[in-house]
Amino acid sequence: MGNKVKAYRLQLKLTQEQLGCRVGIHGASISNIERGDHSPSAGVRRLIAVALQMPVDDVFPPQTKAIMDEPPKIKPWTLKPGDRVTVARPDKKWTDIDGTILRKARRDCGTVLEVYPFVALVQMDKGYRECWTRQDVADERLRYVAQE
Repeated sequence: MGNKVKAYRLQLKLTQEQLGCRVGIHGASISNIERGDHSPSAGVRRLIAVALQMPVDDVFPPQTKAIMDEPPKIKPWTLKPGDRVTVARPDKKWTDIDGTILRKARRDCGTVLEVYPFVALVQMDKGYRECWTRQDVADERLRYVAQE
């Protein structure tokens, strides 16, 4: 969501903590809203706009219908039944001293059993089955690599 909270907050020379106090939420929540990591409720949006002395639609511009109705772009599967796969699941995310985002990933191996247009059934080597969706891959909740 392309909000303008940070721009208006800096115009008023407020810190995130000060704006958070005016709104009644933590400064860390203001930071998350500014980065787009959190979408505030309508009530919190209204409180932020009042604290910034701006109309709600100026601080949080409404998204156009065309953008909201656009179908997600998802790459087609490259999986086939019988493929051996390694999957990496990002478990944790943290920032290094130099600002680089680091991820600690858990890796598991398995064999593809069935592939459908949007779902794949995988028998994992640890004895359980997983159902993978193309959306999970697109959102990077899991990443797979076909083994040769």
